[in-house]
Amino acid sequence: GAPGRLSKPTVVAPAADTGLPWTVRVASADPAKVPSVLARNRRILFGGLAVVGLLIGVGGFLVARALARELAVARLQSDFVAAVSHEFRSPLTAMKHLVEMLDQGAVSSEDRRRQYYHVLSGETDRLHRMVENLLNFGRMEAGKAEYRFEHVDIRALVEQVVGAFGDGTNARERLTMSVTGPPVRVSADREALSRAMW
Repeated sequence: GAPGRLSKPTVVAPAADTGLPWTVRVASADPAKVPSVLARNRRILFGGLAVVGLLIGVGGFLVARALARELAVARLQSDFVAAVSHEFRSPLTAMKHLVEMLDQGAVSSEDRRRQYYHVLSGETDRLHRMVENLLNFGRMEAGKAEYRFEHVDIRALVEQVVGAFGDGTNARERLTMSVTGPPVRVSADREALSRAMW
């Protein structure tokens, strides 16, 4: 139609810009609604931006939390490897020293030799127990550990673990046990409970 009959505001696309053989003019059929439509569109735009900002903030928080958790797990694994390495080094060093002395014939007394063999046996048991514990930890982490529940006397179990520490094979640990009260029986896996106390 004629340009003068269009309401304001009017959007114009001249023929030079569009490449068409005419000029296009567009205006609202109901100019009174234009401010409310613009306000609604503005609200939708700001609402969308707020939702996107919220999603970015929540996503950043979740990523930072997951990263912190992974770093904590990596630190725990590093500490675990260091502790296990230290625990393995102690009996291996003692065994190496005793074996070298026995191999070089530095132990002349038969009683002393028997004592060294006893210490070697204890250190071997200790290494075997540590390897079994590592394997059991792996099974637990993989969810493949099987527990055999039975009625266990906690006092007797603790006495057994304390006795294993106090058998003279490891001089750096000294444990004493003092128990009062009646025996306590629980339903538990004896081996798993022993490992946890150990």
